[in-house]
Amino acid sequence: MSIGNTQKKRVFKGKDITPPGTLNIFISFASILAGIGTLVLASKTESTIVFILCLIAFALINNTIFAMLHEAVHGVLHTNRKNNNNVGRALAAMYSTSFAVQKGWLDLV
Repeated sequence: MSIGNTQKKRVFKGKDITPPGTLNIFISFASILAGIGTLVLASKTESTIVFILCLIAFALINNTIFAMLHEAVHGVLHTNRKNNNNVGRALAAMYSTSFAVQKGWLDLV
């Protein structure tokens, strides 16, 4: 998966609105790893306080995962469609949903 500077420029009303694809992919995978880390820690701890802190952290991290998934569903996470869809699938798996179903709703609306 090439995530370098291979993105096509997107221009709207003379302004560059190209999504920061590499940054979006980094944020997506950092969020996925952080989410998995909080779930693992919550499952291993015997401390109620640590467990509650893990729940709070996971809830906050999951907002980022959903935001990135939302961008991928609309096709603006990355300008490369293959990268966009593959990262979208990983985000959807972490959010316990189907990327295809999420994209399917766009056709119904």
